[in-house]
Amino acid sequence: MKKTSFRFFITLLLSLSFSLALTGCWDKREINELAFVQGVIIDKDANNIKLILHILKPSVLAQSKGGGRMGGGGGGESSKPYLIMSEEGPTLSKALSKFNNSLSRELFIQQNDIFFISEKLARSGLNEILDALTRQNEFRRTSYLMVLKGKPEDIMQAPAGLEQIPYKEVLGAIKRSMKTSTAYVTNINDFFKALTAGEGRQPIMGVISVTKKNGKPSGISVENAAIFNKDKFIGYTNALETSGLLFINGKIQNGTIELNRGPDQQKGKVTLEIIKSKTSVRPVLKDNKLSMQISVTAETTLDEQETSIDLSNPQRISELEQLQNAAIKHRIQLALNKIQKEYKSDVFGFGEKIHQHYPKIWNQIKGDWKDLFPHLPVEIKVKSWLARTGITSKPPKY
Repeated sequence: MKKTSFRFFITLLLSLSFSLALTGCWDKREINELAFVQGVIIDKDANNIKLILHILKPSVLAQSKGGGRMGGGGGGESSKPYLIMSEEGPTLSKALSKFNNSLSRELFIQQNDIFFISEKLARSGLNEILDALTRQNEFRRTSYLMVLKGKPEDIMQAPAGLEQIPYKEVLGAIKRSMKTSTAYVTNINDFFKALTAGEGRQPIMGVISVTKKNGKPSGISVENAAIFNKDKFIGYTNALETSGLLFINGKIQNGTIELNRGPDQQKGKVTLEIIKSKTSVRPVLKDNKLSMQISVTAETTLDEQETSIDLSNPQRISELEQLQNAAIKHRIQLALNKIQKEYKSDVFGFGEKIHQHYPKIWNQIKGDWKDLFPHLPVEIKVKSWLARTGITSKPPKY
């Protein structure tokens, strides 16, 4: 028995050894054989999909590590650490495959963090490209989706500011806009989830534009939001409307509230910084009538004021809090006026909330939701408090 067991053990060990020896990484790709893509523009040209790629140039990047800064300005095209290439095809996948016919390396897109969608393509509908972006494992679902205002090529030609390559400048601007709550930022996964949620929620996308000086790209701007009806872009929001949208959807991180007057209607601007915010959105059914209730709580600090109000007085603090309550409520109302009344797109997810709380009623009205949503009454409640007034509470005297 012992001899038989020993032979069985040796046979099993040899089998495992041969299996491991024959097993390899069948899909392994050497790093020095890859062309790393950092930035993809997707545009529409006649009946074709047009792709513009921002591809890193390893040789130039390696040279730059030892010396001076190499970016978008100066030095000629050969000295730039990136390459801009474009191809067209009837589908996104076909256009992408064409790059491998003219490159010495295989495209590698897994590290790409941003997909720029041209306004022209966004208006025509994104179903076709979203199928590819969500189906293929080459594309990361956490990559940002941004509607690109203006000429698509301009974003790739914008000069690098503090970063070595323009792409990093754009990525940094997107992340800053999230922290300062000046733009609505979303990724492929969030957009796709909203798109496939049915009538109860519509998707939103971030917006990026290129600033120009003397007719040439001079920088980038990430702000506001692009509103969609299903897969089609229908319009933008401005700064205050975007802030209201962020409040409603509970996505305010920081940001500022500017008041044109202080307590007692004193002339002078007051700037407050948002440090905390929380939103509750729930449907209310009363007398067989539906409405929505938006409740916002916020905490702020005083950044600066131009009034002569003495904020060591608790009554003045209370008055200032009432003013900021009104300012937040005004922003939310502006967002509702533009998106609910004008665009008629439920990017707030009101339908989803009704479905969660009153599923039977939702089943009755979901077929008519696009007609009911613009007329749904909304009550706004805001409660905020001023947590700190800074090192000094009294205004300077001259």
